[in-house]
Amino acid sequence: MSILDNARGHFQQQLSNEPKEIEVPEWGCSIFYKPMSLKTKGELNKYAENPFEYAARTLILRSLDENGNRMFKGANFTEIMREVDPVVVETIVLEMATSEDLEEIEKN
Repeated sequence: MSILDNARGHFQQQLSNEPKEIEVPEWGCSIFYKPMSLKTKGELNKYAENPFEYAARTLILRSLDENGNRMFKGANFTEIMREVDPVVVETIVLEMATSEDLEEIEKN
């Protein structure tokens, strides 16, 4: 096996693990999420200059229900930006990011 095969296998293993869960009591639900690929990170990086747009886009791209289906669509962007509590959105997105960072730190 090549190093690329090993790297791909490692990422596929991460994706096959159970999604992580964030309880969102303000919304009466849990949001699930999985690791992001570089492609998804690149898509989100386009919005890095505007942290609020970045948070909304992250919520849309990463939020899954208990069955692994996306909870939001791209068409929900305007509603999320205008009609959803930004503190809750930021808290969710921060937990998604912090959880992945902590796991990397614990491994090393």
